Amino acid sequence: MGFKEISPLEAMNALADGRPVYRFSQMSQELLAKTSVSGFLNLRFAVAVDYPPVDDTEELEPVEKVTEKKTPSKKSADKMPPVKIDWDKAEALRNAGWPNKAIAEELGTTTASIASGFYQRKKRAEMKKFREQDG
Repeated sequence: MGFKEISPLEAMNALADGRPVYRFSQMSQELLAKTSVSGFLNLRFAVAVDYPPVDDTEELEPVEKVTEKKTPSKKSADKMPPVKIDWDKAEALRNAGWPNKAIAEELGTTTASIASGFYQRKKRAEMKKFREQDG
């Protein structure tokens, strides 16, 4: 005999059918009536299951040992070097109304790099302006 995990709905149906339902201990319909709905939904349930007997009389053929092929790991030399972004050109394209994706394709980089770079440049400009005001 073993146990099979079931959902709270399956647990309620099993209890209604008179089958025993287990959490950490056996659960009865009386205990179910005392449990709040939110508490019930957070519990994990299981029912007893009869598994068919295992026929171990048949001899198995020996299995050949399979050697795993290791995939080559990426080395730092395999990585692409970082792309130097021409921010003056990127700024000009943005002022011309280009979206970040088109700017990234034009400059050979990712959209995330462009968006992040514009955000960082904006923050730096705000900090510079703030420092100048505080003087």
